[in-house]
Amino acid sequence: MFFARYGAVTVLFARFVIGLRTWASVMAGMSHMPFWTFQLFSAVGGVAWAILIGTIGYTLGTNWGLVERLIGYLGIGGLAVVAAVIAGALLIRRSAART
Repeated sequence: MFFARYGAVTVLFARFVIGLRTWASVMAGMSHMPFWTFQLFSAVGGVAWAILIGTIGYTLGTNWGLVERLIGYLGIGGLAVVAAVIAGALLIRRSAART
């Protein structure tokens, strides 16, 4: 049983994964994790998540000019990637229709 062995660490890191946070709590209850163990690791994970998100927000905010330039560069590159994927999908569909 994975959760019986790694449950506390899973609860801690589940804070960082969308959707897993809820299910980790449910699994902790189903595997009869001790209440205070769950509370401790959930609180530590929550504090770590808040510090990480706050730090990322502060860093992006203080360097907003650089962020705007990077978004501009990645926007053009991202558009090129999307166009290439669409073109590739159309070519694959076209060649599959011929056979």
